[in-house]
Amino acid sequence: MKPVLGDLLSGACVAVLAAAAVAPSYALAAEPVITFNLPAGPMQASLVALARQADIKILFESDLVAALSAAPLQGKFTAREATERLLAGSRISVEQVRPGVLVLRAAGLRVGEATGAPIEALELAQASPSAIDDDNTVAEVVVGSHIRGVSDGPSPVVILNRNDMDRGGYASIGEALTSMTQSFGGTASEDSVSSGADPTGSNVSRGTGVDLRGLGADATLVLFNGRRMSGAGYYGDFADVSSIPFAAVGRVEVLLDGASALYGADAVGGVVDIRLRTDLDGGETRASGATATRGGYDRYLFSQALGKTWSGGRLLAAYEYTRNSRLRATDRPYTGYADLRPLGGSDWRRSTFTAPANILRPDASGSYVPAYAVPAGQDGVGLTPADFVLGSANLENQRATIDVLPRSTRHSVVVSAAQDVGPVAFSGDLRYAHRDTANSNLPPSATVIVTAANPFFVSPTGQPFERLGYSFSREIGGVSNPVMSESLGVSLAADAHLPAGWKASLYGTYAQELTISRGSHQVNVTRLAEAVGTTPDSPLTSFSAARDGYFNPFIGEGSNPAAVLDFVLSGWDLSKFRSEIRSANVAFDGPLFDLPGGTVRLAVGGQLRREELRTGGASFFFAYAPTAKATRRYSRDVKSAYAELNIPIIAAANALPLVKRLELSLAGRVESYDDVGSTANPKVGVVWEPGNGFKVKGSYGTSFRAPSLPELQSPFTISPLELSYGAGDVPTLFFQGGNAALKPETAKSWTAGLTYSPPSKPELTLGLSAYRTRFTNRIASPVISG
Repeated sequence: MKPVLGDLLSGACVAVLAAAAVAPSYALAAEPVITFNLPAGPMQASLVALARQADIKILFESDLVAALSAAPLQGKFTAREATERLLAGSRISVEQVRPGVLVLRAAGLRVGEATGAPIEALELAQASPSAIDDDNTVAEVVVGSHIRGVSDGPSPVVILNRNDMDRGGYASIGEALTSMTQSFGGTASEDSVSSGADPTGSNVSRGTGVDLRGLGADATLVLFNGRRMSGAGYYGDFADVSSIPFAAVGRVEVLLDGASALYGADAVGGVVDIRLRTDLDGGETRASGATATRGGYDRYLFSQALGKTWSGGRLLAAYEYTRNSRLRATDRPYTGYADLRPLGGSDWRRSTFTAPANILRPDASGSYVPAYAVPAGQDGVGLTPADFVLGSANLENQRATIDVLPRSTRHSVVVSAAQDVGPVAFSGDLRYAHRDTANSNLPPSATVIVTAANPFFVSPTGQPFERLGYSFSREIGGVSNPVMSESLGVSLAADAHLPAGWKASLYGTYAQELTISRGSHQVNVTRLAEAVGTTPDSPLTSFSAARDGYFNPFIGEGSNPAAVLDFVLSGWDLSKFRSEIRSANVAFDGPLFDLPGGTVRLAVGGQLRREELRTGGASFFFAYAPTAKATRRYSRDVKSAYAELNIPIIAAANALPLVKRLELSLAGRVESYDDVGSTANPKVGVVWEPGNGFKVKGSYGTSFRAPSLPELQSPFTISPLELSYGAGDVPTLFFQGGNAALKPETAKSWTAGLTYSPPSKPELTLGLSAYRTRFTNRIASPVISG
């Protein structure tokens, strides 16, 4: 027996369908009459077909119809009449609880009476009409619980269905998620590197992560069809949701609460589960184009989805192609200009590396600051000391060469299939995406040491050498940064129904993220010294400064010769990152015993997970041959086990004054890492309904985030660096690397909420929520600029 998505909500849906003891009734006079032509077959399949054709929702327990067969149905009927004819003689009654929603129940049981099944599906629908007004209603297991049917637990859950996202005009899952009010910007977005939100530059693939509650993308766990995705970026610490084809997505479930007690590491700010479509029967083709109202940016999308459903099985295949143009910083006044004084900000133009250059001298603190500006409007030939003015400085708008958004193309594919074989449901998913981006970054720059060996040399004070801060912005623009990224995910699962209402799940996953980043038109300092004349011509190159020309850092207008620039700017960088996750998982859930308020249900499970990260590459910034970057391979093994208990203390059958529903949730998870030790995280939650449409929820738990593999194991290095300080630069020794003594970040979270849905207007919900998350042992790096 399998969960049915789409126009049906099956699995266990009649247990406690409303907080009130009596559900409202609706007149049927306005129901349309529809012509049906349904063949004979399994009852569940016939109900699915009927619901699709009539565009209604039918809620029922899977076990209620599992053994039934439906006779052919032909003729003109209302949806309710057609449903009753299918179920004739089955001792199953049909009740309409709101327009377009039918509930099937065993004869003699009223809606609102407990049956032992745990779902309050209709109650969730009344609180959030979109939960039943879409084509992808809630499945048996909803994010926030491992127990089938707990769709209205103590933690707040937001569901973005397909219709919501289509109406919003979003072109990707990333856009839909980052537009949520609970989602914050941060280091994991397309523009995070160029905007300065990612000062470490770790998001080299320009991926899109989800940052719930502003705790960081590394503190939000992202699942694809309930499975972990591999990490993106240098640290491999966030999931790139932009790799998922929008055409394949049925809905997105967002848990707004700490949930390490259920899901383990990273679920501090919340959990996002991106669920595939399971109800597509036919094809869907989409093509769209959009342009920014203020110009400078456009995007195009084409997708094709094909699906087929049959009794006991389904198949989905989706392909998506997207192309976005670049958005240059200068296309917007607030991104393309470092002087923000016209907008009420400060002047952030740089004075160290500029075009024309500045002559740098140390001040009293040892910082190299501009002492003389190279005069503008001259070709750098024949300058004299009198042409320089002490205390003058050139300023440069370093943002003029930046692309805020990169030019990008993406191809993504998803294939998903499921088939019931007897009591076992087998399923599998395959996800692949290939993305190419091209971006222009800050211009290349260098500190140029010039002596009398250079024919253009001049010193304002007769010094034997001068130090100039030089920018190549006018001659070459920004550093070119093309990036290729690939994302792959495979999952195989088997779900079996066991005796006494229990269910077992076994699944294995493999996920990978590969990123290759290149940077060209960068300064090779060895060749720069040769072109300036500081070092003699090298026999290892064909360049001769005397023949091909010396590099002239005193140019105030124009450019150095192309041959000189090609030689000096022959530097490049190549970086490779590969992140992988393998896991084996087992889970069980089912009923334990009955209480007056309903059935106590338990879920238990475990996971074995292996995480790996490999880095490598090469660079050509020094010397006359490329330097290979050391290939690093980090890995760790994780073992975990969890348990979750759902206890319905009071429900409609034993309701009390001011207590129409009282439900307790308990959960705990233990995880053991072979590098940072073990952690245990509990969680407790409660749902209380006093009646008249009011509902109170609360939860408390602990969560954690394990340090990433590079944070633990990156080799420790000490390198010279010039950092901006005051008006100049300070030579600095930069200490960088992992810390093997790091322990997991830990957090304590509580969440509380109050909602009100007037009984006379169930489509309206008013809510108030509050939360607090307190971190300890937060892992961070100092913010630097240079």
